[in-house]
Amino acid sequence: MTIEKAVELLSYDKYQTSGANYIQHTCYQDENAKNVVYQHNGIQKLITLLDSPNQNVQQAAAGALRNLVFKNTPNKIETSQKGGVRAAVNLLRRTPNEETQKQLTGLLWNLSSTDQLKEELVREALPVLNECVVIPFSGWTENSVPGQKSNMHPEIFFNATGCLRNLSSAEVGRQTMRNTPGLVDSLMHYIQKQVTNNNPDDKSVENCACILHNLSYHLDSEVPNKYSQLNEQMLRNQQTDKTSTGCFSNKSEKIQNNNFELPLPEEDVNPKGSALLSHSSAIKTYLSLLGQSKKDSILEASAGALQNLTASKGSMSNGMSQIIGLKENGLPQISRLLQSGNSDVVKTGASLLSNMSRHPSLHRSMGTQVIPDVSRLLSQTSTSATNSEDILSSACYTMRNLVMSQPQLAKQNLSTNLVGNLVNMCKSGASPKAAEAARLFLTDMWSQKELQGILKQVKEFSTVPCLP
Repeated sequence: MTIEKAVELLSYDKYQTSGANYIQHTCYQDENAKNVVYQHNGIQKLITLLDSPNQNVQQAAAGALRNLVFKNTPNKIETSQKGGVRAAVNLLRRTPNEETQKQLTGLLWNLSSTDQLKEELVREALPVLNECVVIPFSGWTENSVPGQKSNMHPEIFFNATGCLRNLSSAEVGRQTMRNTPGLVDSLMHYIQKQVTNNNPDDKSVENCACILHNLSYHLDSEVPNKYSQLNEQMLRNQQTDKTSTGCFSNKSEKIQNNNFELPLPEEDVNPKGSALLSHSSAIKTYLSLLGQSKKDSILEASAGALQNLTASKGSMSNGMSQIIGLKENGLPQISRLLQSGNSDVVKTGASLLSNMSRHPSLHRSMGTQVIPDVSRLLSQTSTSATNSEDILSSACYTMRNLVMSQPQLAKQNLSTNLVGNLVNMCKSGASPKAAEAARLFLTDMWSQKELQGILKQVKEFSTVPCLP
């Protein structure tokens, strides 16, 4: 048997299963075989076989296509252009065969990694994956009451959420998925169920958390929510005095403009869809994952979702930060991220804390629960982590916001080693972002007479540019 012969057999009813199976297994082991199938028009023949009345032929054709498109962009494009996406989705909707469902969802997952196919997949595959896989497998129902346990194989759900994870990274996918009835609800319900069952590191939880992370991106600007009406009030409450004198100004504009507090709007008792993304129940779910999961990818996704919710400079960031830090007591879980050996986890945790530190209502709590770990991060002599510049700049902004609002914290947490590192960052040209954050922090500390003594203990401080 050869690939050429196998493609030829796809045209004969009696041998279609054998030909497709041979293509599936050979393409799993031999990358070049994928090109040969393409050259002999095998992809079009396999797509046609998805409509076969024979379930064995359907399964073999789906498996062959799944392997053919894996890490092969030309074959993905060919599959799309020949109508493969719609054929796969139509079969998924009607087939009761578990193995065929695995192959079809795996095929769609492989296709979803190519950006130029995402719009078609969002249009064609998203509704069917949601209705036929995600909602029934998750157990979610309209009344948020656990439904009957699905008999569907977990791999089908894993493949489907893997596909949706890729689609959620595109703007077209993000917008549509938020508005897909039952999708956000089912993903959140599945995570909550696994957390309750002490199974937070289930492989599908990672996919679900990553999808929700992506769907929370730019949520405040892309989806009208309960915080939108507070934006005008927030702008009125912000101070507009931007006067400064010299290089070392009295107080930073950033700190002045964030010296406000707003009441939390009343929450929906039974949130649905996109409203669930910014609900306190979602925050509680993410914090539960931070407290229970040991998988870096899940920790990063959960912290990333919280980071997105607190990223804006509007009322939503204020409200989300208060819920995270005060209502749900999430600071210990977040602070522990800074001790991770994974630089992506540390980066996300540091950025989240930087966002939250902009809000004065959290300063007291953050001063006791967060500053020790942030100080330790800035005191480390080694900054070899991949994301060290982002980590260090976020840590500087967090310390700056907290220390300037509570100067007594400086005396307790600013060691000469830490200040020396700030000076070195400020003078270094290797990390401009961290250098600017360190310079602003040192500038603000020097403006406080009670803190000048701490800075003068470090002789290198006199060499910082712009020193009066």
